[in-house]
Amino acid sequence: MIDKSDAFDGNIGNITYRYTIPAMSYRDHKEATRLFLALNRHKRRSIFQRIANVIFYFCLIVVAMMWDAIPERYDLWVKLVLAFMFGIYFEGIRYNFCLSQKMKQHRQTALSEHDEIIEIGEHGINQIRAQFVIALKWSFVKSVITHDKYIFIITNEGYIGIPKEMTQSDNQSVIAFISSKINQN
Repeated sequence: MIDKSDAFDGNIGNITYRYTIPAMSYRDHKEATRLFLALNRHKRRSIFQRIANVIFYFCLIVVAMMWDAIPERYDLWVKLVLAFMFGIYFEGIRYNFCLSQKMKQHRQTALSEHDEIIEIGEHGINQIRAQFVIALKWSFVKSVITHDKYIFIITNEGYIGIPKEMTQSDNQSVIAFISSKINQN
């Protein structure tokens, strides 16, 4: 973000807004991007794919158990339960590794892909609330994700991220950001 003036134009779809606070820093934006990815990016992964991975690990572990790796005194059902638990564990490790790799890759390209990052002061809070209303009125909201720090509104054009404290206090500066180039596919 190179615009450091007192006025900054932003838009959601074909609706344009003017902000009167300098842009938020790239470091702050990276943290917001990390939160957004952790909440939204991998929700698209099919539950059936994850179940299939657990079953695959389960089968591998059952085959390994046939090689007398576990003493004979354990019943078959105990072995099957252990195999299922290890299957879920290995799927969790794989999922977390893939998520961290995606976040690392996204942070490296975030500066070139996101161009509408803004900081809103006390006087801009009502303007941001108006964006919520307009977005809902024009019906291009795809989903709303709630987190302990941020509320994300996913639209056809990108996403809006607003911190929760914005709705709790009108006398503090708050951070908001808009990105019109996030890939939702």
